[in-house]
Amino acid sequence: MTLRIGRLSIALALCGALLVVAACREEDGPQLPDAFAYLPSNTSVLLVASVSAFAGTPGLERLEHEALETDGLGDILREADISLSEAVDTLYIALSGAVSAQDLSSGQGASAVVHTMLPENFLPDLMARSGESFREERVDGETVWVLEGASEPIAAAALPGGHLGFGTLDSVRDMVRRAHGKLPGLTADASVISTIAPLDATAAVWGVAQLDEGTADQAWQNPLMSGLSHVKYLTWTANHDAATGLALDLNAICGSADEAQQVKSYVQTLVGLAALGQQSNKDLATVLNALTITTTGDRTTVHVVVPPDVLQSWMEDADGIGRMLPGRS
Repeated sequence: MTLRIGRLSIALALCGALLVVAACREEDGPQLPDAFAYLPSNTSVLLVASVSAFAGTPGLERLEHEALETDGLGDILREADISLSEAVDTLYIALSGAVSAQDLSSGQGASAVVHTMLPENFLPDLMARSGESFREERVDGETVWVLEGASEPIAAAALPGGHLGFGTLDSVRDMVRRAHGKLPGLTADASVISTIAPLDATAAVWGVAQLDEGTADQAWQNPLMSGLSHVKYLTWTANHDAATGLALDLNAICGSADEAQQVKSYVQTLVGLAALGQQSNKDLATVLNALTITTTGDRTTVHVVVPPDVLQSWMEDADGIGRMLPGRS
């Protein structure tokens, strides 16, 4: 069950199969999702995702099938006569502090909060049916379920407002403490919140990565990526449409307009080299050739559309998402 739940969470995030986020409205400040209160105040990478935006896609259908085969979870969904896309509303994944490329690929150190439409007794029922030996621990009067045996214990807890928290034992303990007001949540980090506020509130998928000096050193240590060292934040939004495919906007926020222009030039060079090297891969060549790069002030934006037939081809391949990540072909 542990491996299946892990694969399910990562697939939900990477497929972009998710993220109908509560809107960021301009009133007294951005209206933030309640789940932010349970995430670390020093979050440096945030991905928010919602299942419903991708209902009916091959990728989500595969996730639905895997959920039904997961011990305990499948039984609960069948008994409630509810699909995964109906049960799970939004997934929030956060990494805190300096984040390495290995952390990004493995998900190690991630805190995950899921907003669901499931009954209050869902988590205890799932733990009882899972076939795994979970032990119970009390944190501020709340039950935390802990699974030993991995390199680091993993845990789960029910949080207010229909939210579930997953991650390492320490991260879940902290989520419970945040729910009780004993630790600050992501809502306390003004720099990340101000970066999130301009993002498209209607996007199917969005996220932000804050590159402090330590994180940037790790991210850009590859000589091929050194030209991106001016980037302070990365933000992204994605929308899926059955007719047009997946539209992705990746924004690199720099320290000045001049730095943004340098990043634009460097990205154009990288894309040109990648396109030359992928002429035999017609799908990827199509996507790269249609890609556009623009600058506005201190921001460089890369806009790319993955046509429906290409997207379906990638998602039908078990390693399709991997082709979209750096260093994969």
